[in-house]
Amino acid sequence: MKKTLLIAAMLLAPSLAYGANPTAGSPAPAGALAAGFTTLAANYDFSQALYATQSNWLDCNGTNDSLPWHSGVPGLGPNSQVACNILQGTDPSTGDTVMHLQYLATYGSGIGSGQIRWMGMQTKNQNDGYVNLSYNNFYIESVYRIKATNSDGATGQLDGPNVLWLWNDGSRGGSFEINVAELYADRGGYANAGANNHEGGGGISYQSYEPNNLPQGYSETAYHKYGALVTSDGSTHTYMCSFVDDIQQGDCLDLNIADTDPTMFTTKAWLILSMENHSVRPSANYDLYVKYINVWTCPAIAPCNGWTLFNNGSLIYWH
Repeated sequence: MKKTLLIAAMLLAPSLAYGANPTAGSPAPAGALAAGFTTLAANYDFSQALYATQSNWLDCNGTNDSLPWHSGVPGLGPNSQVACNILQGTDPSTGDTVMHLQYLATYGSGIGSGQIRWMGMQTKNQNDGYVNLSYNNFYIESVYRIKATNSDGATGQLDGPNVLWLWNDGSRGGSFEINVAELYADRGGYANAGANNHEGGGGISYQSYEPNNLPQGYSETAYHKYGALVTSDGSTHTYMCSFVDDIQQGDCLDLNIADTDPTMFTTKAWLILSMENHSVRPSANYDLYVKYINVWTCPAIAPCNGWTLFNNGSLIYWH
């Protein structure tokens, strides 16, 4: 009980340096420590020289399994997205070297009602099914922002989500997604996060336009650290909890995968970073700037199942 109260207190304290990228020797975030995730298993620091040349790290054609990232999103082939306009660049407002995903207004040309246009990158080659990086249970965090908001949306258009997310496929047809944070540009900008078991379970953990625990002065156009804790016992429940600047947001969500496809406990989720547009051509280009993506997990890395369920009335996790 004392451990649960201590972790809860840590999660109420905002981070003062959420723009800095942790390194292998840095302490894990409080949400990761709660579940025993002390190993920095993935550290994508997009300011590094590796990312200056796209062909060194991003497979735009689904033909090179040796690269860490591949274009596309789950369920779509490598050539189904509108472009591979994902390049290291300089954030003009801060001078930081970041990963810049730019979705041009022209990508929405000819889009019809109910249609979606994607641009993204993931740690799975959608062309041949090869997965470079995936996890069962983990804490993921990333620092990112969108460049601007707009007044679009009156005609059903969605400028977004611009999002870091994860996807898991079970062997019996089940799947779930973890949305670390979705940032939308339209209707003045808004954000949310949550999880979705596509057979039933999950939900929204917070939305920026409803009562929430977001840091004072929160804006989608400013850099914030977005985190998600995913834990399970490997057989009965998987929980997802959301964080912004290390502050827990809303309630933890039960993905309810035991009642839909139990094989999702043993398969792994992979990482996706993407932008999308719905139904109407955007009124302007929109931009997503990403500083880094990190994944913390247990020292053994897989599968990191917990044995004891901790629940303080807000934070729920297996350890």
